[in-house]
Amino acid sequence: MRKIVFISLILLLSILAYLNRSKSSDLYDKTIRKASERHQVPFSLIKALIRKESSFIARQKGLAGEYGLMQIMPIAADEWARLSKRKKLQHYDILLDPEINIDIGTYLLSVNLKRWKKYDEGTLLALAEYNAGLGNLRKENWLPEKYDGKVLERITFPMTKKYVSDILLYRTEYLEQDK
Repeated sequence: MRKIVFISLILLLSILAYLNRSKSSDLYDKTIRKASERHQVPFSLIKALIRKESSFIARQKGLAGEYGLMQIMPIAADEWARLSKRKKLQHYDILLDPEINIDIGTYLLSVNLKRWKKYDEGTLLALAEYNAGLGNLRKENWLPEKYDGKVLERITFPMTKKYVSDILLYRTEYLEQDK
């Protein structure tokens, strides 16, 4: 009898956790849509990246110093300020604000997407760069020799390969929300 109660409790908690995640994933749709339109990045790609980076937890802080929904590093925020001709952030905790975080993260992703737009799998290169950095992407020679070459098989960091694969999978769940 105890075993049945325990299993039932676990099942109920799992269902509640799933339902709660579904609600929290929709919490930022307006902000994602606004950033998507502003920076010309597909809604589905932004939402999938946020799911992978933070599981939609806005005040998430990463072990390496990343902030917020899109897990932005302070150095990336400084790069955003330089590229967009804005002042550097005084305090990086402002990156925990969902609107600011999504706007900056989407801007940075848009820069990556533009950089690799000649490649058939440019989105994969942009995601690999977002995760591992431009220096690692170039140093590890993840660029295909031809514009129509495969990217995923060239990624040498297992965590980055999984990161890119996971986002592509998650994105399929949000494609119908692209306009």
